[in-house]
Amino acid sequence: MTNRYKVFAKMTTYLYVHVDADSEDDAIDIARDIDGGDFIPLNQGIIECGDWEIMDAEIELDHLPDCPAVDGFGCRCTEIEEVSE
Repeated sequence: MTNRYKVFAKMTTYLYVHVDADSEDDAIDIARDIDGGDFIPLNQGIIECGDWEIMDAEIELDHLPDCPAVDGFGCRCTEIEEVSE
């Protein structure tokens, strides 16, 4: 018998920002101080320019369909069962 597993991954998105600086080191220092919202997705997101990496897997337990644990949040099956009784 097979089991269902939830496999976790992370995705890296590459961004850039234009800065005026005297050197590469200065540019990096300036960029570190810039708000993240000022960065632009590489290729404006038209071409996928990211990497993903599988991180972990855990067995998927049976939960009620309305339980937030289905989406990776804490289990509330007992509260859902109490309300439905």
